[in-house]
Amino acid sequence: MTEKTGGSDVGGSETVAIPHGDMYKLYGYKYFSSATLSQMAMVLGRIKDPKHPNYSAGLSLFFVHVRNEDDKLNNIFIHRLKNKMGTKAVPTAELELQGTEAILVGEPCRGVKLITSMINITRIYSGSGSLSAIRRSIAIARDYAHRRKAFGSLLSTKPLHLATLASMELDFRACIGFFFDVIKLLGHEECHKLDSSQSILLRFLCPLFKLFTAKRAVEVTSEAMECLGGTGYMEDTDLPRIHRDVQVNTIWEGTTNVLALDVWRAITREKALDIFSNNVRNRLNILIAPPSLKKSLNLVTLALDNILQYGKKLLESGRTEFIEATARHFSYGLARIYCGLVLLEHAVWAEANHFDAPINIVAAQRWSENLGVQPHFDNLANTLLEDRTLALDLDQVGNPRGHGDVDQRGKVRSKM
Repeated sequence: MTEKTGGSDVGGSETVAIPHGDMYKLYGYKYFSSATLSQMAMVLGRIKDPKHPNYSAGLSLFFVHVRNEDDKLNNIFIHRLKNKMGTKAVPTAELELQGTEAILVGEPCRGVKLITSMINITRIYSGSGSLSAIRRSIAIARDYAHRRKAFGSLLSTKPLHLATLASMELDFRACIGFFFDVIKLLGHEECHKLDSSQSILLRFLCPLFKLFTAKRAVEVTSEAMECLGGTGYMEDTDLPRIHRDVQVNTIWEGTTNVLALDVWRAITREKALDIFSNNVRNRLNILIAPPSLKKSLNLVTLALDNILQYGKKLLESGRTEFIEATARHFSYGLARIYCGLVLLEHAVWAEANHFDAPINIVAAQRWSENLGVQPHFDNLANTLLEDRTLALDLDQVGNPRGHGDVDQRGKVRSKM
């Protein structure tokens, strides 16, 4: 729930909490309530208690049952449902808390700190939504390429079309590697297996992951519509809905700018950049890269060195306006380097275990060549072959995946 005065700046919240026996009553106007149909909510509010005037200094966290035992709204008045660009299946309301009964969670004035762990989860959830949109869009575009003929041949044989699909597939592989690395850390945290530096790393990676995947999803879903031409612009392909829906992830749980500033806040307050760089460098150092990946390993290492040098100069300048103005660019760079790391790790594992090694090696090579270093293709014919490998998701013997009426298990495949 966000307010007109708050939004990402939760400190501007005007919701107040009045003591009422062992509970509190909340009063406030919520401009956006994203989960109108949910059974509970966590709400931030400022306690107004004559016995404890200092409680109003900060926001406290409250647990709210949306409906009471009679299944009626808990003193919540819904003014209207929002007319949104997308996510129509999830109603968003503009509502008012009119003495809503609530339970204080934790200590007074500690609400922002308490809600931080939930924000990490919702940001990861947002990123997973971006990933699913990317994957679905690629699946539709890839299947269409095997069916649509233009100028005498299938789109799946056209070099430029394959290059477009390859770029989309590369984004997906990078983002899903990032995703599973972050949720592994989240799982360890929930099992109390993270030390203090790893906890900082998780808090640092969450905004990076969310901002990067959200932006990639908007671009990839747009590309997928183009891959189908005029058909892609039609609602019955489902691509317009996917594109509209995914746009919310660049805004919900923090816009790109807000997340980029969160990244810098972690750098200045918790030395998160040192923890990030140590984590990435240690993992790069223990990789035993085959000859096909040694150049990629060097490129990711070089990109890490360059961005750390850039960050050091920004910090040494002492100019907060420089840091703020470059925060997006800097965050994108960190995210791309981390994607390069996870792609490399997976490619090394795939090579060692003879599991889809060709396509994973190509993905790691391609990604590393674009980390701020001028790409250099020694063999254009090989580049076209790599495009085809990524675009058609070729298995290790060269067979394309993701097309046809049935999958490898004999089950009917959803198709365009």
